[in-house]
Amino acid sequence: MGKKKTISISIDDDLLKWIDQQIEIKRFAQRSHAFEYAIEQLRSPKRQ
Repeated sequence: MGKKKTISISIDDDLLKWIDQQIEIKRFAQRSHAFEYAIEQLRSPKRQ
C-alpha cells in the first residue's frame, strides 16, 4: 500500500458495532483495517 493518511468519517452506529464485533473475533486488527479491507474489495477489478 503506501503512506497512510489520517481521515475522519461518519458511520452508522450499527455498522460500527458490527465492525467492533469483527475486531473482537479477530477478523480485523482494528477499525482502520476493516475500512481498508472494504475499500480494497470495492476497487478490486474482479467486482466489476
